[in-house]
Amino acid sequence: FIISNEEKRQRARERRQEDYNLRMERTAEIEKLQQKFAETLESKAEMEQNISALKMFEDYLNQVVGESIDFKNADDLLRRYDALVSTRNELGKRQDATLRELEAARLKTARMAEENGFVILGLNNIVADLRGRYNTATRQALHWETVVYNIKDCMYEKIQEMNEVKQACWNTYLLMCKRKADQPKFEEEDYEKQLVYIKKTLQEVKTVKKLALGSSTRINSMKPRTKSIS
Repeated sequence: FIISNEEKRQRARERRQEDYNLRMERTAEIEKLQQKFAETLESKAEMEQNISALKMFEDYLNQVVGESIDFKNADDLLRRYDALVSTRNELGKRQDATLRELEAARLKTARMAEENGFVILGLNNIVADLRGRYNTATRQALHWETVVYNIKDCMYEKIQEMNEVKQACWNTYLLMCKRKADQPKFEEEDYEKQLVYIKKTLQEVKTVKKLALGSSTRINSMKPRTKSIS
């Protein structure tokens, strides 16, 4: 009988130790999830800050699209710009050829300066005007080409970062659903509801952790009772 009681006490101690170890393991997992969630929130805040910094460019493009009947969206505007740049390059080549022809004509007419002085002066004025207009158009096109390129580059980078944050949120949501044996109810693109779910789960985990730590403290304060043998 004494041996049987001792075995029961030993098994009880082992079960308490196993429960304690399991709680410690779950606590460690909870802390890891909290750390990952904090990192996700930090990345989200940084991403939102970067998006806000570039919002003026998006608003400007959307304003242009909204005031024009020629564009359906910002992508349509950018495609039209690319087409205009291509056309400008082609026209530039043609204009260069025209300028070369005009220059040749000017040289040719220079030999006829005595008879055609006024004609030569007119051609010189035309060439100068064309060169000035061409240089002005080239500078303006280069400026706007640089602006649009920078906007596209920044928007692409920030969209990539935003997609990574959304993917991290989606993965965390699926992992929490799996741990809680819940069926995922939100669409992958509905990251706002996913964040609400994650926040609620972390609050539940925090409560469980607090209860587990309190229970652990009470268990550790208990001393095994031994039955005296007379």
